[in-house]
Amino acid sequence: MTLSKVPGGALLLALLLFPLPQALADSGPPSPARDAAAGSLAEERLIVSMQQERAALEARRKSLDQKELALKSLQAEVDKKLDELKALSASMQKLLQQRDEAENKRVEDLSKIYEKMDPSRGAKILGDLDEGLAIRILSRMRSKAAGAILANMDQKKAAALSAAFSRIGPH
Repeated sequence: MTLSKVPGGALLLALLLFPLPQALADSGPPSPARDAAAGSLAEERLIVSMQQERAALEARRKSLDQKELALKSLQAEVDKKLDELKALSASMQKLLQQRDEAENKRVEDLSKIYEKMDPSRGAKILGDLDEGLAIRILSRMRSKAAGAILANMDQKKAAALSAAFSRIGPH
């Protein structure tokens, strides 16, 4: 004879497979009314449904825990990449600043060279340079030397450099 043919057998099988919480197990000796109610088909279905629901909730909890771990791992990876990018950005800024300082030093040195040069020769060379560089050089020269170079330069070129020079701010 199988347990399912015994009155309340399905409940007994369910209790064997899925023990009751301690509080329900200690509720005292079984009564005939309780045995009859336990054997009902509706109660068996309810117990099976609750067990299925519990299993589904446990599986969902495990899945969510795994997803949470994966998200934490991804967040740590993103944070690490962000820190690397910030470090690279700071390094780039430092390199750009060093480049600008070196370029400004070269322009400063060039302006001193042009100041000491014969104005007619300086005018010819400066006139052939890129306008932006020529203006930067002129802006760092003493006014008297810059004026002498502009006076020896082609009139149109001198006018263009003077106009552009007037638009720049202090160096």
